[in-house]
Amino acid sequence: MDQRMAVLEKDTKTLWLALEDRVKRVDERVSKLEHSTEGADIAVAHVSSRIDDLERERNSLREDLTNSKVCETISFLLVCRKLRVSRLILQNKFLENILQMRFKSLRKRWPLSSSRGFTDRRGNKLVVKLAL
Repeated sequence: MDQRMAVLEKDTKTLWLALEDRVKRVDERVSKLEHSTEGADIAVAHVSSRIDDLERERNSLREDLTNSKVCETISFLLVCRKLRVSRLILQNKFLENILQMRFKSLRKRWPLSSSRGFTDRRGNKLVVKLAL
């Protein structure tokens, strides 16, 4: 009976050692998984933060795009207005030059007398109408 008890105790110790060994391995695997999940939680938090940053940047870029479109439109309108004004100035100068040329040619044909206005060679008064 003592032998059987010794064998039983020996088997029990062997089982306890095997069980403890398995428990250690399971604990190691659990700690690795916990470490991995903590890393995943950190990664999720990082990705979430990055998504928020990208959304803010997208909104900022949309505002910048809107502002640049407005500025572009205003600049285009100002350039168009400046071109129209420049064109009108050029047209006015062109018309002024034409009038001066016609006036010079009229003065050559009909000299201007201060008391009589425009007269022809015979002294008749002329009314000058310029067609533009």
